[in-house]
Amino acid sequence: CQPVLLFAEDAQGDQFSIEARVNYDDGGAFSAFAGVSYFREKGSQLVPLQYDERGTLALFAALTQGRPVTALFSPAVFPNFPTNAQAGAILRPTNNPPFKPIHVEEFQNWGQTDAFDVFADATLRITPKLEVSGGVRWTQDGKTSWYRGRVVNGNSTITGGGLFANLTPNGAKLRGDDTYDDVTWRAAVRYQLTDSWNVYLNAGKGRRPEVLNYVPATRSFVTIPAEIATSYEAGVKGLAFDGRLEVEASVYTYEYENFQTSVRDGVRIVPINAGNASSTGFEFTGQLEAIPDVLTLLATYGFGESRFVDTDDQGRRQVFAGNSFRLSPDHTVSLAALWTIDSPWGRFDVTPTY
Repeated sequence: CQPVLLFAEDAQGDQFSIEARVNYDDGGAFSAFAGVSYFREKGSQLVPLQYDERGTLALFAALTQGRPVTALFSPAVFPNFPTNAQAGAILRPTNNPPFKPIHVEEFQNWGQTDAFDVFADATLRITPKLEVSGGVRWTQDGKTSWYRGRVVNGNSTITGGGLFANLTPNGAKLRGDDTYDDVTWRAAVRYQLTDSWNVYLNAGKGRRPEVLNYVPATRSFVTIPAEIATSYEAGVKGLAFDGRLEVEASVYTYEYENFQTSVRDGVRIVPINAGNASSTGFEFTGQLEAIPDVLTLLATYGFGESRFVDTDDQGRRQVFAGNSFRLSPDHTVSLAALWTIDSPWGRFDVTPTY
């Protein structure tokens, strides 16, 4: 019995980071910190693939059953795979070449990221009840990627090249590199209504760095733009009933540019720029000590409408217009209790949760 496919994976990675920071606090109205940081990450992946060409082609012919090859395999990913007509011709007994019982190919990728940051943040207490704070960060990312795909024991009899690995010319290592930089920031205001209640406003810009992605169809590297999120949040936090009730509530909105997500292309999962998106919602958390040292009740509720917007900045309709984010329901709720029972046999904690 000969396996149709055998494969393995050798994945490795290393990370290094260092940060230097200086803090200042005069013990009064002003405090601040500033610093620099450096981060390096290296990663690699090697995937050797071994096929029995006879079983592979028979399985391919059985799966297609007259359907277009594109029903199973993307031509952009597998440009050399035979069409249905070619597969039928190869399978005819009178035109049956000596298929290889063992065909071996492999693909490898490497990547390195060097990130350098300079940052500063400060807080000013204008009055005993009012404080403002803000921060800024400059980031520079240098990214380098390599990719290689090659056949190990000669071209496939079926395709004249590779079966599933995306080959590079003569098995050469293809390289792409680029450098990116951006500035992110945050600002916040907090006001103490009473000794037990605070209200706050937050705003900020966040960034998920650019992705350097290899495209087999063009045998080149392209940059997926950085995902930028501009966020605004307002909320209240406090205690009531002599501290037995704790409440937190907030409203928020996020605006995304160049939302990064992943899609399936053939058998590959590839990153893409899905365009613009937004998320707006409300969150509430409450905790009540109903019976001191015995029973505490907890409840949370969240509403969030997270959608890809209909058009991009140029007014063109987006591919994912109206779609919601994955793992992001519009409504979430949880109820729980922390119940402590003392008995002659010991102490028991029961936590029913919905």
